[in-house]
Amino acid sequence: MKHNYTDFTTIYYLYNELDLFSKLEYEFALDEDSTLVESFENMSEGRDILPEISLSPKLSVIESILAYSRQNV
Repeated sequence: MKHNYTDFTTIYYLYNELDLFSKLEYEFALDEDSTLVESFENMSEGRDILPEISLSPKLSVIESILAYSRQNV
């Protein structure tokens, strides 16, 4: 049976967010579908060139949350 995998499926696979069955199914499809392999390689290269980022809230936001939590104890 032929599946039409979306870009989202490829992204989930790249970030190890597929369940075991879906992962195995996707890997089998990679062996069989050269178009899917091309899409996977493009997304993999794109992921690799994206900068690593780390997000954190401003100190003032953390202080506001802590002050609010102290008022309601």
